[in-house]
Amino acid sequence: ANESNVGEVLAELSEYVSDVDADMARHAIRAVAQVVVRYPAGAERVVECLLELAELDVDYVRSETVVVMRDLLRKYPSIAADVLPHLEACLKRVDEPDAKASVIWMFGEFGHLIENAPYLLEPLVDSVVSEPSVPVRLALLTATMKLFFKRAPEVQGMLGRLFKVCLEDSSSAAVHDRALLYFRLLRRNVDDACAVVGGVAEAKGITSFLEELNNEVKERIYAEFNTLSCVYGESSESFVDDDYKFKPAVQDAFGLGGDESKTNGWGESGGAGAGDGGVDLLGGAAAAAA
Repeated sequence: ANESNVGEVLAELSEYVSDVDADMARHAIRAVAQVVVRYPAGAERVVECLLELAELDVDYVRSETVVVMRDLLRKYPSIAADVLPHLEACLKRVDEPDAKASVIWMFGEFGHLIENAPYLLEPLVDSVVSEPSVPVRLALLTATMKLFFKRAPEVQGMLGRLFKVCLEDSSSAAVHDRALLYFRLLRRNVDDACAVVGGVAEAKGITSFLEELNNEVKERIYAEFNTLSCVYGESSESFVDDDYKFKPAVQDAFGLGGDESKTNGWGESGGAGAGDGGVDLLGGAAAAAA
């Protein structure tokens, strides 16, 4: 697709949206959203089409539509006024975890624009103990936190009940740990908690999705997964000085050459705890016992 044929491409994809093949329909809906993310010219028309699809009595079409609407709202927050009036119906009619989590995210992000947002989320909070999906429970925690910063008097009670259930439930470490993080943030400083969770700031459209990065950048970031590279979206070379880069020493113990009697695992003379400046990780207790 390009700017000159975006209308024709969207029209063609729309033909496959109601396909009897569920996978084909899902791929078509995702493709429609991806085209609009890159070429915003047809955004208004696509939003109208997606809202119509959300009313269809076809579970997989309705669920996938809600998920892509979340992504469009991340890119174009200005379309929220068109989407939000339909959220209540979507929340009642979607069953798939991804779709339900997407609707809950919208309530958290734009709850200040929805008059009865706290009261629509409250039944979900009160039944969270029977919710089997971890992504839904995580989305509910975050959405309720964000809504608390926007409408504290209405949300404080149900946020407390949600914390109590999630902190006492040991079935999911992810849910327990996130609830504990939010609880401690609030107990320490409400303003800091708001800054971390992002409850009050006006939603801003994101400029790019990870999928739009070139392959070389993505491969380098994935190679450094679980590091700050994922946070910054750049390889470690761009933010780590050469002096701080890890340089493993070659050890003779592994048959790779070198004299292990003169070098420890960090490329320094002597072994750790050798009494000549090595770091005693056990606080001297083990050495004294020896």
